[in-house]
Amino acid sequence: MPECWDGEHDIETPYGMLHVVIRGAPKGNRPAILTYHDVGMNHKLCFNTFFNFEDMQEITKHFVVCHVDAPGQQPNASQFPSGYQFPTMDQLAAMLPSVVQHFGFKSVVGIGVGAGAYILAKFAVSF
Repeated sequence: MPECWDGEHDIETPYGMLHVVIRGAPKGNRPAILTYHDVGMNHKLCFNTFFNFEDMQEITKHFVVCHVDAPGQQPNASQFPSGYQFPTMDQLAAMLPSVVQHFGFKSVVGIGVGAGAYILAKFAVSF
């Protein structure tokens, strides 16, 4: 397991690529914080204010944070090719085990907003 994965990663899943941004490194047996944004947003628009809040620094220094961007929603994403079929909500949830396995997370705490909350809840129930 790498000491630190800080930065951006593209992860292959059964339903296409997912863009993931990691902040920090795993801390012992603590779960990773896994975020998922709402429709029309990405991790920066949805979570930067929250995670940059001074009081959150005390929390985030104890956890690795894994921000998931829905397909094509990351900053500076290219346009979808003609005929691209965007994944369903169930498929978006089914993409998350690939992220968890890629980084070897044993457990996660999900923080989702709007559609992201639904996707994380579906992931929790299904996997």
